[in-house]
Amino acid sequence: MPRPDIDLRRDDFLLGDFRNLDRLARVEHPGRDQVRLHAATVRRLLLDGELGAAASRRGLPLKFAVPDSQPLVRSASGGHVAQFCLMGMAGYGNLTAFMSPGPGGYDSTAEEFDPNNVVHLNLAEFLRQEVAFCTGVFLSWHDVIAYVANKVAGVHYDTSPTGRLTESKMRALGELMDRFQIRAEGGSLLLYSGRRAANTEPMGIRYEPDSIGGVFLELLACVTYILESECVLVLRRSIERDLFL
Repeated sequence: MPRPDIDLRRDDFLLGDFRNLDRLARVEHPGRDQVRLHAATVRRLLLDGELGAAASRRGLPLKFAVPDSQPLVRSASGGHVAQFCLMGMAGYGNLTAFMSPGPGGYDSTAEEFDPNNVVHLNLAEFLRQEVAFCTGVFLSWHDVIAYVANKVAGVHYDTSPTGRLTESKMRALGELMDRFQIRAEGGSLLLYSGRRAANTEPMGIRYEPDSIGGVFLELLACVTYILESECVLVLRRSIERDLFL
């Protein structure tokens, strides 16, 4: 029998959230609109604390195994990496870390980055991890989730110009959405950076239904790390046991 302080109805809805994210993770090449549909779930689980609360009610730890981004952060701080996007999403073959060199080229610190070198972060550390660098601004998981859920998804839509994000972060997130793109062409995946529009075309955000931008790639990566977390798997099994599933 579960403890009296465990809310099984709430946990049942949490399992539904996990199943919805499972379905997204199984899509081979998800588009931005598919990702947007799940932004509110990711926000509720991580920013609003639902996942942490569920683990705490059962006395379980909550950690995420993610690539250590610090080599890229240190190199970008020194001007050797002009921009990077950590990525790491199952829906696009576990691609990890696109980066472009700064004026002086990559340094040895940037070359130390290894996607197989993972760190285990608790929820607060995970949300603070810097996972992208664009227009001179570092961006965290928290920034990406808040931007997609509050600005471009609609369920938690924030009508203020920036909300809790600074103007510089808003600009950087918009550029991240437009500069980093993955698209499927002829059975292959192409990753490119920068606007590809010809000079005769109007500038601004383009809409290409068969491509997906950096902020959505990062949200997909976030979904991957939630579902692959050993702590989350233990939590899911615990809830299923209590619900006799």
